[in-house]
Amino acid sequence: MDNSEDCRLVVAKRYTRRGERLKIVEKWRRTGLSASEYSEKSGINVGTLCRWGREAVPMRETTPFIELPAIGEGVWGAEIESKAGPVRLSASVSPIWAAALIRELNQC
Repeated sequence: MDNSEDCRLVVAKRYTRRGERLKIVEKWRRTGLSASEYSEKSGINVGTLCRWGREAVPMRETTPFIELPAIGEGVWGAEIESKAGPVRLSASVSPIWAAALIRELNQC
């Protein structure tokens, strides 16, 4: 008699305590890797890692505001409100570079 229908693989979800999640998020942020890069190296699901990052400490508290110099006094090509905080770009910034920056900032 074939019992293969009775045997099922059950994958248990691992519970990770808040303290452990915070340590993982801190370690990830120190590496400077994107969520997908760190996820691939650590084996943690990228969605889980991003959620832990949002739950840990808001990016605004951990990421300083970096002001880039403008071409003229008080002249900005664009100002973008990202999940990491406000970003001001000079008018001379390449649109391709700006798009890549925005994608990285909003990844999580």
